Amino acid sequence: MLPRERVQRFFRGLTVDRPPFIPLIYTLAAELAQVPVREMATNPTRLANALSACQKLFGFDAVTAVFDLTLEAEVLGAEVLGAGVEWPEGGWPCQAAGEVDVRLVPPAELLASGRLGAAVEAVKRLAATPGRQAAVVAVVTGPVTLSVYLGGQDCLAGCLRGEAAAERIWRLSQEMVTVRVRHLGEMQVDAVLVCEPEIGQMPIEFLPQAVSAFTPIWNTVRFYDRPAILYAKPDGNIVEHLMKILPQGPVGLIWSAAARDTLPSVAEMAAKYNTYLGLGLGAEMFSPACTDRQGYLKEVERLAGSISCFYSTAEEIPPHTRPQEIQAMMQELSSYCAAKAG
Repeated sequence: MLPRERVQRFFRGLTVDRPPFIPLIYTLAAELAQVPVREMATNPTRLANALSACQKLFGFDAVTAVFDLTLEAEVLGAEVLGAGVEWPEGGWPCQAAGEVDVRLVPPAELLASGRLGAAVEAVKRLAATPGRQAAVVAVVTGPVTLSVYLGGQDCLAGCLRGEAAAERIWRLSQEMVTVRVRHLGEMQVDAVLVCEPEIGQMPIEFLPQAVSAFTPIWNTVRFYDRPAILYAKPDGNIVEHLMKILPQGPVGLIWSAAARDTLPSVAEMAAKYNTYLGLGLGAEMFSPACTDRQGYLKEVERLAGSISCFYSTAEEIPPHTRPQEIQAMMQELSSYCAAKAG
């Protein structure tokens, strides 16, 4: 079964030869292509080629394009005062502390700007590749996380207090995400991955507003008949938040396999809402020190219970991971799935 078919069939609830593996890849692709991350991120040709080559080398079921959660924040103004986005040596861009001068330009007019424009063009090329065998899973920074990146950790609390600046950032973030998701649907990507690593830190009182923001996102993805996947980190109030956000329609949830204390309850919740659980494998699975990968897989699946699971990674695969360790992990995963099926 070809990787793209495996992904499409799995998220439609159809029979597959094994669960898909959809790892989070970005700086690893630059490392393997021997291209500086910043150069790859600003060149759509190099970006598309590097991501595609990485998928083909290891046989992943999907290309995650583009797992850079600063794209939307930067184009909305995080670079204006030089305080919003940092480029660590050899690493990927990250959000930095400092004031951000948020632009009032409509998000639809920014899709071709800066690194976001390069990423949009790269995704377009990947999705339109004739005869492609791998799925293209397009990445979007969710509205809660985007608001925090633009307005700081106090932004959502500021909305609750009725602060005009915070409310403006929240509205702009919602509009950007909705525009991005609609545009990706028009490209006919195979799935949309909405990344919300900050949602666990969201004030519980803000939950109704978050649910209202997610509803059009899930509806838009559903309109284009594509699966939506939510990526979240197991911290703060995330479990309580998921209980409200999950019923709105995502069909996939990537959850860190390292959060073993919460895995059973999250799996039970995912089963209740007919959501496929993505087991986010930890970086230790790609380490030469890992001597029992199948034991690791068996344990996290035991905790997940009988729910239908696919595989992902808890974080981006570290860029300096040795290719032979990724190959070994892929072989162990295939052997483990074959043994279960047999």
